[in-house]
Amino acid sequence: MDKLKFTNKPYIIKKEDISTIDFSIIFPCTYDYNHMYDTLLIKQIVANTSEKYKTEQEFKKQKLKNMIIRYNVNTFRCNHNLFFEFDLTIPNPKKVKTFELESAFKFFVDAIYHPNIEDEAFNHYQFEREKEYIKMSIQDSLKNIYQYSYQRFIHYCDDNGLLKNNIHQNIEMLDKVNSKDLLSYYKKIIIHNNPICYVYGDVEENYINKLFEKYFPLEQKNIILKKDYNCFLKPCLQTKEIEEKSNYNQSALYMGYKVQNMKEEEKEYLSLICNILNGKENDLIFKALRIENNLIYSPYFNYYKNYGLFVIEVYLKSDSKEKVIHVIQKVMNDLNNETFLKECLEKSLKGIKYDLLEQEDSKYAQFNEYIDKSLQINYTLKEKYQFYKNVDIKNLIQFLNRIKLDTIYFLRGENDEKK
Repeated sequence: MDKLKFTNKPYIIKKEDISTIDFSIIFPCTYDYNHMYDTLLIKQIVANTSEKYKTEQEFKKQKLKNMIIRYNVNTFRCNHNLFFEFDLTIPNPKKVKTFELESAFKFFVDAIYHPNIEDEAFNHYQFEREKEYIKMSIQDSLKNIYQYSYQRFIHYCDDNGLLKNNIHQNIEMLDKVNSKDLLSYYKKIIIHNNPICYVYGDVEENYINKLFEKYFPLEQKNIILKKDYNCFLKPCLQTKEIEEKSNYNQSALYMGYKVQNMKEEEKEYLSLICNILNGKENDLIFKALRIENNLIYSPYFNYYKNYGLFVIEVYLKSDSKEKVIHVIQKVMNDLNNETFLKECLEKSLKGIKYDLLEQEDSKYAQFNEYIDKSLQINYTLKEKYQFYKNVDIKNLIQFLNRIKLDTIYFLRGENDEKK
């Protein structure tokens, strides 16, 4: 298992031509299935209140008073690695003379380290309200065909349980969460954890270091991150085909593909194939199904490179099922034509060139890429371009031949047959 080494001294990305300063405080921890609802509750509670400002109205008022442009709390997960991220965007005092940076930063730190608690538990009223809100949101989402059909598909496609053991399929666990245990978990992953800190903007290193020393006092330590990002799913020996019935007025079809003997260094191969199938330059799936054959209402495409999986999801009339499957399989087979695949690759390269030009105008591109690169989560756009540019077509076709259709799931909307 790879290990990444950081310090908790802030990493500063100097950017002189923007009028804001951005802070990203990231707490790395190990994903625990038993705490999937805790992370949701924490995000809601600490994003809207603190010990000093106990109501959302008070908290919002102080954000405005401190001229805070953005304050977000998010999580992102890579297999067994979970990252808890606190983001702050504020004006640059060089541009806005009335802005008090220290006051805004102190508010930010207090929100992280002094949440809304009472009697060694998160505020009971807010905890119960957020808990009920999450439950209602999940229940409502499962009433629509999109979320319901996806959850049914992933139930059959994911043999390891890493994707299907999610908040939609374990709602009974939410009732077991209590505010005292939630605070204990928060202390473990945030209060007593060492964060990786990033700062982006027109700032001076000495000033930022002093700011952290004053308001964010941390014992200087190395942070060793055990990189456990991948859990590649293994394709079945034979394609699983499942059909279920529903009362929806349309049908949903999912085709899940897995890579045989997937390796870490092949994740960008998978990214490239998915770009060709779904990227705006080629968009092979949409063109074949909608434009050329008019077989579907709408297509969606998801890929999970840390799991070696991509999913083609379409909504259609039930009598189009076999035709849609046939067209998708033909698209996949056509990619084995070396000349055609080269043409698709050239189009993808041209698209990334345009993306690189657009990225120059993006305020956050450099910051986001710096974080992703340091955590080794994604290639930068430039790295991706170089990878695509140097791809050996024969090796890419060999990789294609290891992509296997693992699961076909069809949710038949019986009401569409009555029309």
